[in-house]
Amino acid sequence: MGPDVFEYVLSRGTAWNCPFSIRVTPADAAAHPRAEDCFDTIKTWEDARITGKLTNAQRTMLKTLDPKDYEYVKVWDAVFLPRWVDAWSKGTFHDQEHHLFVNEHGEYELAPIREVPAVAGGRVKAFLFHRASHPDDTYAVLAPERVTVMRPFGTQLPLEKGPSGVVVPVGSRRYLRLAGIGADQATQILRGAKAL
Repeated sequence: MGPDVFEYVLSRGTAWNCPFSIRVTPADAAAHPRAEDCFDTIKTWEDARITGKLTNAQRTMLKTLDPKDYEYVKVWDAVFLPRWVDAWSKGTFHDQEHHLFVNEHGEYELAPIREVPAVAGGRVKAFLFHRASHPDDTYAVLAPERVTVMRPFGTQLPLEKGPSGVVVPVGSRRYLRLAGIGADQATQILRGAKAL
C-alpha cells in the first residue's frame, strides 16, 4: 500500500473520529520503498484527528456517503471480495478522496483530490488539488515550467532543467504548484510526463 491508500483509509476514520492502527515489523517497514511517505501520511491525519485540528465543516466534507453505506472490514483480504471489487469498479468512491497537509503557515489544510491516471507510463501516481487561498493554481505531484516543487509543503526545492522540461525526483512525495494552470491543462501536462 502507498500513501494514497493510507490517506483514503485515514480520511474515512477521521470523518467519524475513529483511531487508526497498523501492525508492521521494522523489517517490513525497511523493505517498503514508500514507508516514509506512508508514515508521514499516518502522522499528519492522526495528529489532526487527535488534536482536533479539523473543523466540523471539514469533517462533514469527509462524510461523502450515507452512514449505512459504510462497512467495517476486518482484514485486508476482504477488500478483494467480488462485491467490493464490483462496487469500486462502478466509481461509487470517486468523490471521497481528500488530501490533508500542513501548509506554509503551519496550519492543517484539507483539499479534495483526484488521481491523474497514466502519468509517466503508469510508473508515477499523481493527484491534483486546488486551494481556496490560490484558486487559479493547481497543485500536483509532477509539473512543467511554471512550477514550484516543495517538500514539505511550503518549502521550495531547487528545480533541475532537463532537455525537454523540468526534472522532478519522485522517490518521495513532492508537492507541485502549477501557477495559473487549470486542472485540465495540468492533467495533460502530467500525462505527458516521462520517467527517466
